[in-house]
Amino acid sequence: MAGYSNDYTGYVPSLRVLKEGGYEAAAGWAESVEERIADKVHELHEKLSR
Repeated sequence: MAGYSNDYTGYVPSLRVLKEGGYEAAAGWAESVEERIADKVHELHEKLSR
């Protein structure tokens, strides 16, 4: 995802950046977005590791 962090409309800010504000957080992301993405990645990794 880091490859898309500059000038990409789907950029997902970290919780720290979200709380700091700025253009990255302007899309109105929920504070839980970083945690939800990480949880899903771990869930998918577990499924694929079986």
